[in-house]
This record gives sequence, C-alpha cells and structure tokens, in this order.
Amino acid sequence: MLCGKHSTQETWDRLKERSVPYGWHGLSYAAIASTLRLLNNSANGRLFGAARFPEGCVRCAVVGNGGILNGSRQGKEIDAHDFVFRLNGAVIKGFEEDVGTKISFYGFTVNTMKNSLLAYKEYGFTQIPQGKVYIFIPSDMRDYVMLKSAVLGIPVPDGYDKEIINTQYGYLYMPSTGALMLLTALHTCDQVSAYGFITDNYRQFSDHYYEREKKPLVFYANHDMLLEAELWKSFHRTGIMTLYQR
Repeated sequence: MLCGKHSTQETWDRLKERSVPYGWHGLSYAAIASTLRLLNNSANGRLFGAARFPEGCVRCAVVGNGGILNGSRQGKEIDAHDFVFRLNGAVIKGFEEDVGTKISFYGFTVNTMKNSLLAYKEYGFTQIPQGKVYIFIPSDMRDYVMLKSAVLGIPVPDGYDKEIINTQYGYLYMPSTGALMLLTALHTCDQVSAYGFITDNYRQFSDHYYEREKKPLVFYANHDMLLEAELWKSFHRTGIMTLYQR
C-alpha cells in the first residue's frame, strides 16, 4: 500500500520502469511524490491491525458484481466473514439476500468509479459507500492528481478530469478491478472467499446481478477475463481460496 514513506528516490528508481498499476512508467515523479507526501496517516499503510486477531485467522469475502449472485442467497454467508471487500457498482438495496450488506473495504479506480456512477444509477448505485475504508487503485497520472485534490479538498487543477468531456480514452491493459481486490485480499487475509467472479458457466448469467434483463458479459480489450477465470479456478482447485460457483 502506498503512503508517505514511499516518496523516495529509491522507490522511484525501482518502479519507474514498471507499467501502471504496478509501477510508475511514463508518470511524473514530482506529481507522484507530492501526492504520496500527503498520505502520512498510519492507516494508509495497512488495511487492518493484526492485534484485532491475536490468535484466530482473518476471513475475508471479496464480492464481485457478476450475475451469478442473482438468486444465490449467499448474503448471510458473505456477511459472516470478518471483512468484506466490494467494488465498482456495488448495488446492495434489494439484493441483500444474495450479496449481504456488510462493507469493510470499497475498491475502485477513477475510471471504474465514474463509470459505475453513470452506468448503474438506474439500478440504485447513486453514490459510493459512505464511511468505509477505500482502496484506491492509481492506474494513470490522472489518478494521482485526483487523489491529491481529494486529500486537500480542492478542485482538480489539470488533466482529463478538470472538465467533463465525452471522449474515448485508450487504456493500458491491466487486471480488472475485481482481480486487483481479490489479489489484495489474498495477500492480506488468511482465508479468502470470492463471490460474483467469472466462472466456466458465465454464459448462463447476466453481466451483473442487479440487471433486470439478462445481458451478456462484455469483454474489453484492457482486461483478459478468461485468463482471470482460469486463475481463480486454479486457486480454488489448489485450496488457495474458495470460489463461489453454481
């Protein structure tokens, strides 16, 4: 997790050749450093304190938005976990029985958050979950600029998001937001269960669990969803995590 201590030349030298979101290739050192220096709270360096679980294991659920959850009745099981990760258009109202209500962490990128607020408003997703711990994934220079503005409480000074414009952007290939949240949980928690992620029979379900009419899963060029599906299946098979399937 990025915080103020990472604002060093040593870290820059190590990450400057790696593509986002894993590194800072093509980005501005000055802009990144000025943003990271604002993240000095100890909470920026960890998801939760180990002291809370001195003897037992930490059980986490990562809840994607796949249509497989519609009618799943997994809500109680999801909420029984110590922590619940949700992401993007995490619609809950009306689907509590299937997806639960607990939210410990909400994950997003600038792009997925904005798109979710626009695309899923009709399904009840009108604002991001309030008063939660946010896991922000910086995947471009605009993300660091917006993060700095959010921390300081000032308007975005420059870049794509200074004005709202209808433009097509080319995005660098990267794992889906769900994949990044799941990998975060796997690196942090002792036991991880994944719900609402792509499975072999994804064609049987709608793209999202909250859609009133069945819509096919859309594959975009910047994500390799089928490769992710193979990875989750292998993790489930080897016992690294539990993947909800129907």
